[in-house]
Amino acid sequence: MPQSTGPGSFKPDGWHSVTPRIIVSDAAGLVEFIRQVFNATGKYGPQAPAELKIGDSIVMVSDAGVREQMLSCLHGGAQ
Repeated sequence: MPQSTGPGSFKPDGWHSVTPRIIVSDAAGLVEFIRQVFNATGKYGPQAPAELKIGDSIVMVSDAGVREQMLSCLHGGAQ
């Protein structure tokens, strides 16, 4: 993860104030789906959440395990 900017800053460089994290049973499959459908960059890694870049936004994807999987919905504005 990129380093935070300046003293007291809670967000890494290049990130927005809120970053969605999706927890699913097949993170590798979802990462590949997001890469194909949204032309995202980033990759799956089993040891840490995937950090996928879609346009100027970051979406994190994790395997269920330590945390339970949960339903999520993402909405993107027209470009």
